[in-house]
Amino acid sequence: MQYELRIQDPADPPRSPLFDELVAIARDGKIAWLRMFFGFLTRSGVDALMGVAEVRDVLLQSKVEVLVGLDAVTDRSGLERLLELAGENPDFKPRVIKNTTGALIHPKMLIARYADGRTVAVVGSNNLSFNGLSGNVEGYSIARFEPEEHVDLSDWDEFVRRWDPVITEIDDEALAAAESNVRRLERVRITARETSSRPDSGVMISDGQAHETPASGTGDLEEPLLVAQIPRAGNRWSQVHYSAQIIQDYFQVKADARVFLRKFGTTDVEERKIVYSEDTNMNYKIELGAARDAERAGGYPADGRPVVVFRREGGKLRRHRYVFLMPGDDGHAEMSELAKATFEGRANQVPRVILPRSRVMTAWPECPL
Repeated sequence: MQYELRIQDPADPPRSPLFDELVAIARDGKIAWLRMFFGFLTRSGVDALMGVAEVRDVLLQSKVEVLVGLDAVTDRSGLERLLELAGENPDFKPRVIKNTTGALIHPKMLIARYADGRTVAVVGSNNLSFNGLSGNVEGYSIARFEPEEHVDLSDWDEFVRRWDPVITEIDDEALAAAESNVRRLERVRITARETSSRPDSGVMISDGQAHETPASGTGDLEEPLLVAQIPRAGNRWSQVHYSAQIIQDYFQVKADARVFLRKFGTTDVEERKIVYSEDTNMNYKIELGAARDAERAGGYPADGRPVVVFRREGGKLRRHRYVFLMPGDDGHAEMSELAKATFEGRANQVPRVILPRSRVMTAWPECPL
């Protein structure tokens, strides 16, 4: 057996994210079966894994058992995603624990068996959420076994037998419990915001708790924000275009890299690949979830351009909060005019500017970023 102990550190650059390890496990050979037991699961975690072809193939083609707790953070959309996977793969078996004991369901572990007989087990503190997979400081261990080595799963199996009366398929009752988690976490977030000592405090949710991160005075006001008008760009304007200079100076990544976006006021994280339009306008594109929703709801506005304002999440280069503004929204006129007034490009180019946060707050004091 080979044993490895890892610390997931989301510093820049990130070190040992569990997400990368799970991708490596999927790429290391054909997985015959996979068992997972997570106390907390969210749609953001499942979607992050489904965004990688090799992991998606495992979930859609292998025998998969997923056991999830409903106690605190598991959300309805995450359970619905599991049901979708079950609909696509008859061997994908998701179940939930309807806990009535008062003890918190808190395991985080998985085990995979390769077709060649090798086995790998991962046990740690990471929940199956986006932050659990890459955004939090976590610890986890990996044990790798050769085909001739015995792996004792009897305690896991015995737990499932003992708890069988409260382990069920994902039904309406489970979905309602997960929806209740979402509402409760939203109330926690609102309460934390209302009792915040500063109007520009940021509130994040982790394991059912609100964590407040106040802005840090002068240095915070000098932090660079991106203010960008969004061009029509045909019928796919939710794939927002950016110049090479913006990608280099603000996002500071290369084409095909991934960035992680979160619309202000939500906990859903969007994982987006930067796409280079080599054969068209040679711009870079990043899809924006809020713009996609607006695109589907009513299309591009007849008068004026939408605007997006980005701020790095906790100072990390690849993680960004954003505010999406349509004409008529509070702050739209101020941000559209600020972008236009400070843009130094050609008249036929769409205004996109990187400005210190102080400039943005002066133009729009109610900006929530």
